[in-house]
Amino acid sequence: MSSFPRSRNIYKQVPNIISLSRVIFGALLINSLLHKDLRLFWLSLFLTFVSDALDGFLARRLNAVSDIGKILDHVIDKGLILSASFVLSLLYDLPRWVFFLLLIREILTIVVALYFRVKRGSFPSSNPIGKLFGLFSTLVLITFFYDLEVKFIILYIAVIFMFVSSLANLISLRV
Repeated sequence: MSSFPRSRNIYKQVPNIISLSRVIFGALLINSLLHKDLRLFWLSLFLTFVSDALDGFLARRLNAVSDIGKILDHVIDKGLILSASFVLSLLYDLPRWVFFLLLIREILTIVVALYFRVKRGSFPSSNPIGKLFGLFSTLVLITFFYDLEVKFIILYIAVIFMFVSSLANLISLRV
C-alpha cells in the first residue's frame, strides 16, 4: 500500500496558504466596493491587512521565505490594488489614468523582476517606500469609498510614493 511521503516542512507552506486566503478577502473587498457595503468593507479590509502582515511574518519566523512565496505575495497584492483601482475608477471618482498608471507600473515591475530572476537567480525584495505606497493606496481606497474631501490630496501623495518607490527599486537593482 503506497502512502504519501511525510514532509517535515509542512508548516513552511502555511505562509503561502495565508497569502492565498488574501484572494478571498480581496474578492470580498471588491464586492464591498461594488455594493457599497460598509461592514463588509471594513471586515475584508481588516482580514486583507492581517493576512498580508501574517504571511510575511510567518515566512521569516518559520524560515520559509521562498521565491514562490515572494511571487505569490506580490501578485496577489498587485491584483488587489489593480482590481480596487479599477472599481474605484468605474463607480467612484478615481481618475482612470490612475488605474492605467498602476497597470503600466505593475507590468514593468513584473518584467524587471523576471529579468533579475533570470540574470541574478533571485527576485528583488520590496522596499520600505513601497510599504508607504501601500499604506497610501489603502488611504486612497478609504477616502474614495467615503467620498472624503481629502481624497485627491491622499491620491497625489500615493502617486508620489509610487514614483519614489519605483525609483528606489531601480536604484537598488543597480547595486
